[in-house]
Amino acid sequence: MIKVHEIKPVTFIGGDHIETLAACIKAELIDLLLVDAQLTAIQQRNLETETGVQVLDRTGLILEIFSDQAVTYEGMLQVELAQWQ
Repeated sequence: MIKVHEIKPVTFIGGDHIETLAACIKAELIDLLLVDAQLTAIQQRNLETETGVQVLDRTGLILEIFSDQAVTYEGMLQVELAQWQ
């Protein structure tokens, strides 16, 4: 676990921390990074580029859970609309 003391606008995590995180991800063969904060789309994309794995923030994780549980067509549409927003 890496604690962020100062949020960087581009990647959320500072330069040295990203390198450390990317090395840990590769060493442990991790394929998903969960961030316990709300990321902007650009921060999420930049973290995915730097680490090479899928990145989900708190909201993204909740939407993934709802999309797995949606069984009706209306429910699936509501989840898809929420993901677009």
